[in-house]
Amino acid sequence: MEEKIRNAYDTVSSVNGEAFKDIFLMSNPVLSKTAYNNDFLHNYLNGNDPGPHSVFQVALKILMYYLKSAVHFAAYMITFVEHHLFMNKFKISRDSDELVLIDTYFVMDRIRKAEKFEEWLFPGLEDLLKKKARHYAYLPFFYSSPYAKRLPESCGVMKILKRDMVPVLAEYQLLTIGDLLRMACFIVTYPLHVASLLKKIIPDSHEKKLLRYELIDTIDQVTFHSFSRYLQGRRISGLPYRRIKVISWYENQPVHKNLYRGMRSDPSKVRIYGAQLFLHSKNYIPIIPDVNEESFGVIPDRIIANGEYYMPERSKFDYRVGPSLRYARVFNTIIRRENQKNILILLPYVEATAENIIRTFLGSKLPHDNVFVKLHPGTPLEKIRSIIPPDMVITGDDTYKLFESAKIVISAASGTLIEAASLGIAAISIKNGKRFDYDNPLIEYGRGIIWDEAFGADELARHVEKFKRAMENDAESLIAVADRYRKIFFREVTQAGIEEAFDL
Repeated sequence: MEEKIRNAYDTVSSVNGEAFKDIFLMSNPVLSKTAYNNDFLHNYLNGNDPGPHSVFQVALKILMYYLKSAVHFAAYMITFVEHHLFMNKFKISRDSDELVLIDTYFVMDRIRKAEKFEEWLFPGLEDLLKKKARHYAYLPFFYSSPYAKRLPESCGVMKILKRDMVPVLAEYQLLTIGDLLRMACFIVTYPLHVASLLKKIIPDSHEKKLLRYELIDTIDQVTFHSFSRYLQGRRISGLPYRRIKVISWYENQPVHKNLYRGMRSDPSKVRIYGAQLFLHSKNYIPIIPDVNEESFGVIPDRIIANGEYYMPERSKFDYRVGPSLRYARVFNTIIRRENQKNILILLPYVEATAENIIRTFLGSKLPHDNVFVKLHPGTPLEKIRSIIPPDMVITGDDTYKLFESAKIVISAASGTLIEAASLGIAAISIKNGKRFDYDNPLIEYGRGIIWDEAFGADELARHVEKFKRAMENDAESLIAVADRYRKIFFREVTQAGIEEAFDL
């Protein structure tokens, strides 16, 4: 499996050496090796050989691309106006030599429901910047799922950010009317850029045939939001500071590649710290920086890993282990065996995977009492509420509060499985055979002791019973594995650790 994933990675990498000379193609999700919104990797790993698209299919996809892009761009323009009406503009200081930008996701539904802003990817970082009297601002990528909710939510979110005086340097403040026209030009001509690349890809291998197929199949996806990040980056590089330090949540996606390339318009001024402070499988290829892309300026100056396990054996890039900001509580949460009564189902971001977990659990015939279900903050509850029985509790409580009473955690391709196992809670990963999903982020060590994979309902039921017996008869083995996991997957959060990782 690892070799096949590497072959797929190398195929895309070989094409990107030519493709990324065209800034428009840097917004293409297939070329960024993303697997959640295209089926290139799924088709390759499963030996699929989809036939060529008909002329009608291609024409329909291009038509849908223009229709969807027009709707999204209209919404973007309205939000642009709303920002100038309702948001405080970040005060750009000409008295400060340095600006620190925190490049992160603002999940609008999360902010609206909480009626306040809470930094969930870099908790504690803002407090330290305030303590050190640093000149800083958030550089948000506003996210809403589904996107159709973004327009009615954005105004309310902006009012909350203004009320709480959150320092936000939003894209709407950075971009000019000229940039909006460039985005419109991108929308109009993007399919032509993809077509030009297709002519250059010689289908002399199965991998390249699949890549050509997927580039056509995804032509209807809206991509100008990623291109807008390139325009933002160019504006940031022109801000009146001698030094700009960017602490960026780094997943190596089109939104990151575009932003970094834009900021490298003045590489002497901007230094980028790519924070991969999350838990993932080593087979999660989209986050691996590609040496063939280095010349395009899309790789951070330093990459901050979440634990020793994620440090590559060899790399030409500057890797450091940083403080596990999101996981500080893994070191101070105590799980008491007498409180462990519940099964906790933590649903991941991908809707199809979340639905598969629920259906697998229902098919297992396991009792529904003391079963709690929590959704990923980016997944709309309405999509799967109809298949969750009323005797299973849907909860929005804090995950670590739920861990305190959990005896087994069920999820898929999620870092929460590692968090649970690191606390001594048995974890089960549900595999979805219908589509490609990244390998379980857990490692072989501890399998069968504190975690396992279930490929169907019957296997899930067997694993649940196995771990119930283990908790009663061999809890010491679970604790030993948990201790090892905490050491390799995480690093404790200290002020000195934050300062060292980001040169603060």
